[in-house]
Amino acid sequence: MITGPQARALPETLAGMGAGEMARRVIYCDEVGSTQDTLMRRADGEPDGAVLVAGRQLCGRGRMGRSWASPPGTLTFSVLLRPDIPPDMSGIAMLGAAVSLYDTIREYIPGARLEWPNDIMADGKLAGIVLDSSVADVLEWVVVGVGVNVANDPREVAEELTSDGSFGGSDSVHLHAAEASAYDILAGFLARLYSYHSSMGRDAHHVISAYQKRCWNVGRQIRRGDVLGTAQGIDRDGALLVETEAGMRRVLF
Repeated sequence: MITGPQARALPETLAGMGAGEMARRVIYCDEVGSTQDTLMRRADGEPDGAVLVAGRQLCGRGRMGRSWASPPGTLTFSVLLRPDIPPDMSGIAMLGAAVSLYDTIREYIPGARLEWPNDIMADGKLAGIVLDSSVADVLEWVVVGVGVNVANDPREVAEELTSDGSFGGSDSVHLHAAEASAYDILAGFLARLYSYHSSMGRDAHHVISAYQKRCWNVGRQIRRGDVLGTAQGIDRDGALLVETEAGMRRVLF
């Protein structure tokens, strides 16, 4: 999705589009197996805020190890963060990323919604997020992986990518807003994520509150496994708080 000569000058392009501090260390690869796995392998040698963007991703994955196919027209990238938060609160980074992506896409698609924990939806799924972390005595880093179906028309994607569920984008940004480019989405996301990242350690409640205000599920009935009830809010680690007949339950992502 981000390819060609402009991709070679990606840091400068993003900086010029208002991406801010997170445009300082942007790595572009024509092709990778997975942006997430590649950046995780490089994490010890990369600074806080490093971004890895792929022109083409061959073996993407979503939450819980699910396969995520990335046909042409998909924006795929990962971001390395070193937040000053306890290990049991690493999920806060997921919430900050989800809000950042949702607010960016909502600029172009006002009717988009954020579904817990990390899916951006319109008529179908537009984007998703995955998070991995490294924990020793402290939280060393988290890597946030993002996949956005910018330009693929799900009706035209090869059947083999949709029949097995590996193509996560059942909707497309361009079906709603043809003017939105992958560069617009990436720059907007990075600028917003930097703002949340810089406040995670000192004001986690701000991140949680921002997510909770946007989360479509809050106030609605939800079923996850054996939990059935009404979603009431978000806990400090990103868990969904669900009021059931037996009392309040926590649902982890």
